[in-house]
Amino acid sequence: MLGNIALAFGDNDTALETLSQARNTAEKHGDTLEAGRATRSMGVVSETMTRQDDAQTYYEQSLELLSQVNDHMGMAGAYANLASVARRRGEYVQARMLYEHSLHKFETLNFAWGTAFTLTSLGTLLNEVGEYSEAKAVHTRAIGLCRDVGHQWGLAFCLSNLAQVCIPIGDYAEARVYLREGLSIAEGLKTLPLLLDMLTVYADSIVDDPALVDELYALVLAHPLTEPETLVKLRSKLNHEPTPGTRTLEEVISTLMNSEL
Repeated sequence: MLGNIALAFGDNDTALETLSQARNTAEKHGDTLEAGRATRSMGVVSETMTRQDDAQTYYEQSLELLSQVNDHMGMAGAYANLASVARRRGEYVQARMLYEHSLHKFETLNFAWGTAFTLTSLGTLLNEVGEYSEAKAVHTRAIGLCRDVGHQWGLAFCLSNLAQVCIPIGDYAEARVYLREGLSIAEGLKTLPLLLDMLTVYADSIVDDPALVDELYALVLAHPLTEPETLVKLRSKLNHEPTPGTRTLEEVISTLMNSEL
């Protein structure tokens, strides 16, 4: 779908317009399934643009449309999308309930990656509310599912999320174990946006080398493929402008992969 292509290239306005046209065309031809899918994608674009009210409206509309045609896979995704909006607003009880709705549907459908992604999203919520033991268990289960089905990108993503649970409780060495495996996978897949996001997490696990932390932050801030959400997250923790190092991204990653815990 052209709207999803535009979204992939960061052109949110074009994506939203194209998806709206696709939805209107689907509705005109009585194609409820495609109308529901386009509407859900409009929610994703709106959430990317931090328009949470619009995102919630689109997700609710998509859930209603997809339920009319019994698209349980799409409904599971829409529940997870609604949970994401609730979590961003700090509505944690509502978010958890929606994630559990999503999990039930994905598990019923035996869709391992959908289950894993929803689990790791739930784990992020649990981390945010300080339920670290449960968060680790949930992320670990998600990692196991990704390993079982060979979903490498998902494995790297879930490993990064598990590392983010270790950091607030001071398990820095354990966090770096997970991050090294995740970085190795992301580097092999050449998924730079995910790799760059993981570097910001790695920096959080370093407590005794401020120069390296600055070098990591500077690399992420300067890289053209760093995602907007990563930049926002990084800027929120900075109280100074990081000093760039002289090494390339590849050289820094090689150092991280070969350094002692």
